[in-house]
Formats: sequence, C-alpha cells, structure tokens
Amino acid sequence: MSVNLLEEIIRNAAPAKIFPIAFLIAWSGVPVLVYKGFPKSIINLKAEIDRKITGLSPENPGSKWPKTTLGCLKAGESLSDQDILVLKNICDEMSTKIDAYSGFTIRELSVVLIQDRTAERRLSTFKIPLNSEMEPEIDFEAKAVEKVIQEFEYENLSIYAEKIKMEGHRQSHYQQPYICSTLVYDLPANQPDYFSHFANVVDKALPGKYMWFHPTSRHITIRALIGNQESK
Repeated sequence: MSVNLLEEIIRNAAPAKIFPIAFLIAWSGVPVLVYKGFPKSIINLKAEIDRKITGLSPENPGSKWPKTTLGCLKAGESLSDQDILVLKNICDEMSTKIDAYSGFTIRELSVVLIQDRTAERRLSTFKIPLNSEMEPEIDFEAKAVEKVIQEFEYENLSIYAEKIKMEGHRQSHYQQPYICSTLVYDLPANQPDYFSHFANVVDKALPGKYMWFHPTSRHITIRALIGNQESK
C-alpha cells in the first residue's frame, strides 16, 4: 500500500460534520453509538481509496456504517431476552440525551497500527489533516444506518435478539493481541458526558456484565488497511 498516495487522498478531502443519533446494541451484545450516516466527503474518500490503492482486502461490513464501539460483554457473560429488553429501553432513553445537532467535525484522520481490537493499545498513530481550505460538509448518506436502526426497533426486536445473543466478541476478542493497520477518526479528548452516563446506567441495570473501553480509544473506523494476503 502506498502511504504517500493514501495521504494525498486524505489531504484532498473536505472536512465534514458527523452527527450522533442513537445508542444501540449490535451483534453479540456490543454497545455502540450510531451516527446519522457517513458524510459524503468521507464516502468519496473511501471510494478513492478503493479505486486508487491496490492490494487492499474488501471493506469489512462493520465499517460501512458509522459507529463508535463503547465496550463489550465480559468473558462468560450472556444476555437473556429480559436483559435485551432492559438494554433497548436504556438505549432509547439515553438516545434522547444526545445533542445530535452539535456532532463532531472531522478535520483529520489517523492511520493507526493497533495492538488489539479496543484500539487502546497502539504501536503508532499518524494523523493526516483534511483539506483545511474547504468548509466542513454537512451532507451525509443515511441508508445504511437506517437499516441498522430499524432492526433494533421494538417490532423487530424478537428477531434481532438472536443476533444480539450470538457468541463471540467478548472481552478476550477485543483484548487479545491483534496487529492491524486501520484508518480512523479519533473522537476529541473533550467528549460529551452522555458516554459515561450511558455506561453508568447500563452498569446499574446489569451489574458486572460489561467491560467499557477507555475514552481515549473511542473512534469511528473509516476503513481497515489490510492487504489481500492478510487474514482478518
């Protein structure tokens, strides 16, 4: 992979606003903050990477809709139907606390070499600014996110619950050694307090179930930078 070409693609892209919309429980019980959609400039950037940089593996499904993974179930933990309903109620209530209009402004992206899937342990972080001469864009593509949100609605919860109950993606999955290069947007150090409020409410309702990732590791994955010959 050409680092210089990747840097050129990023530096030519417009800054953009990304807007949080809801808390959600993803497959295997993983709690995430979901955003309204990837900004159009980031979608174009991802397309440029796929078009111009040869040798990359196809994009993983998990980075095709914007989210910040907040934690995971601890080893040996599982969720009952009642637990899932409790989490659904918490997600809906805490989503009302999100200031969706302020959002985050993406002015730089980071090429990171992580040592585990939490992204808490990193071998390197190389920050690349987007085009500072352009105004931040506010347009975004919402279709992928709308599909995910719809699955988590009450009328679909009995079906979606089977995905939430899936094994895997527990503490060991995220903390075991895993070397991978990926392109991310790191959330700013000064983060809204709805993150900690959400974790506190979940811990109070389901004590001992979850491990939460450190705030400094919170990010939005743009794309994994893995070669075709490498295993996922």
